Amino acid sequence: DTRCKPGAEKYFGRRLRSKLGDLAKLFHSVTLPLPHPTDTSPLRVGGSIILTNDLWGKFAHSFKPDPTGLGVLSSLQITVKGKFSLRILNTYWPLPAPSSMTGSLWNRLQSTAPFQTLLRATNLPDLSPL
Repeated sequence: DTRCKPGAEKYFGRRLRSKLGDLAKLFHSVTLPLPHPTDTSPLRVGGSIILTNDLWGKFAHSFKPDPTGLGVLSSLQITVKGKFSLRILNTYWPLPAPSSMTGSLWNRLQSTAPFQTLLRATNLPDLSPL
């Protein structure tokens, strides 16, 4: 749960490269802000970051951010030609929340079209909280 604003990944990327080398990379799955009724700054919940060090950064490619826009699932491919290819999955799954918590990451996730498509395609059981 990075709660990282768009653009902040540039700062973190510079910090990462200063610590781990010029070829280190940062891949950020941004979340859309949730308007908060009583606060002027929107609430950010979710989001994920995948970091690679100097060694693996040069082999990292094909980053796929979360299709729901909530940062719960992203992936990255690492390929060393002639040796191997590996897809890394980065997940952050929220705990179920009561339906009265409309702004919760769980309830926002359940209402996205990509998640609903996944539920229909895989015949998953009802995931609502007890």
